[in-house]
Amino acid sequence: MPSGQGSEISGKLPLALLALAKRDQTPEYVLIRPDARILDHLHPLADLRFYIRRELLGRIGDRGRPQARNLFPDIGPSEDLHRPAAQPVDDLPRSACQNVYARNGGFSTRQRGLSEFSCGVFVRLTLRWARGRLAGTMPPTTTFLIERSEVRIAVNAYGQGPRIVMFPSLGRGAADFDDIAGRIAAAGYRVLCPEPRGIGASRGPLHGITLHDYACDIAAVIEHDGGGPAVGAGHAFGNFVARTTAADFPELVRAVVLLAATHTWPLTQDLRDSINKCHMMNLPEELRLRHLQHVFFAPRSNARVWLGGWDEEVMHAERDATEATPKPEWWTAGTAPVLDVLALNDPLSPPGSTNCYREEWGADRVQIVGIDNAAHALLPEQPAAVADAIVAYMKKLP
Repeated sequence: MPSGQGSEISGKLPLALLALAKRDQTPEYVLIRPDARILDHLHPLADLRFYIRRELLGRIGDRGRPQARNLFPDIGPSEDLHRPAAQPVDDLPRSACQNVYARNGGFSTRQRGLSEFSCGVFVRLTLRWARGRLAGTMPPTTTFLIERSEVRIAVNAYGQGPRIVMFPSLGRGAADFDDIAGRIAAAGYRVLCPEPRGIGASRGPLHGITLHDYACDIAAVIEHDGGGPAVGAGHAFGNFVARTTAADFPELVRAVVLLAATHTWPLTQDLRDSINKCHMMNLPEELRLRHLQHVFFAPRSNARVWLGGWDEEVMHAERDATEATPKPEWWTAGTAPVLDVLALNDPLSPPGSTNCYREEWGADRVQIVGIDNAAHALLPEQPAAVADAIVAYMKKLP
């Protein structure tokens, strides 16, 4: 399997399954990606299993649920599979199966010692099954690199059609858009998800920069892919970048989509504390989960899916860039039309603030869509609703 370096990624299979069975014959699903980006961001096996059940099986329906054979009868009870990985998954060894097992303390020496031949055969069969099941359901996915001066940006590209570029939240990577991007592309659009500087194969200065530098990265992506105009979408912090791009390059941006944009400033101290502590890897997992649930996830959402996927250096760089950029230079997103996708359980956007951007920028520019049962994370909570809102909006654009 490929090593996951951005320059080497080019494939038509977005994802595949590895199915395991426990003593009680109930299957467990583990995600296998040719580029390993999901393995990089969702370390616990429980999170991988949750992602597969929600994102992939949600596409093909219960009737398409694979039947797992009892391949590993010695695997222990469910709690063993839910134990977090001992360390971040930062590479794929020669056997992807060995990688999954070796990183999890709940597996015995026997499972960790499975031969590469057996693992390879199983992965190949799994990939073949997934190709057949996913044919015609999910668009081809490729990754390409853009290099300019000392900056290199890796871009995950989905589908063909009118273009939308999506930038992720503070300190997080493009993998957060995997599901939504696939859904939008399946509706007939071209979705570009650049990795921020410092994440994956993307490189560039992280100090002494402003939001205008990130906007230049996005503009380069649009121009490399054929030029504008494109819709610019950003999740949380990412909407700062989308707005700056619209202000700096109006000829490249036809509209801006705000995903879980903060509506109230300044934030209360308890919210700031939760935002800071949820990604501190030295804190106990349960404490991090409580902070994640407090600020990022609605009561019925699974905050565990965001235990991984954070980059501290990138987060600080993005915060510093925001503080270094005068607000009037980017705040209004130029004069571009705006879709404000509002998470209705987002503590950063309480009910009284719903219309703040429409009141400030004008009802003729700003449309609002509310997404229920979602908070500031939004994307992993309600991917279908978010994708549907974006597609409906893009269909109406001139």
